Amino acid sequence: MAELVLRALRGNSTSLNLTNKQLQQVPIAVIKLKALRTLRISNNYLIDLPPEIKTLRELTELNLGNNAFQHVPEVLFHMISLQKLQLYGNLISEITSGLFGKFLQQCLSFCNFY
Repeated sequence: MAELVLRALRGNSTSLNLTNKQLQQVPIAVIKLKALRTLRISNNYLIDLPPEIKTLRELTELNLGNNAFQHVPEVLFHMISLQKLQLYGNLISEITSGLFGKFLQQCLSFCNFY
């Protein structure tokens, strides 16, 4: 997994796939990928996101499906460039009305909550 992130850093990647890596937290090196537009971290064991992830200002697509989130990470509310957010298969049972504002219309219409 560290090799994937290092390769992405060297190549100034716009996409990173960390699916099925048994992660319990987002590797801090991911925050250095300032050109990142797509980040897939599905099928891991994440329960929260680091606040620094909001510095990924180019990020438009984030897949957090099939993790262990019990709530929508608050840092997501500050990521205004996101256009597609996937939170399917988590333990999220409710979203507070009005929490996302405009973001809800743009982004969560693509999500599946069970």
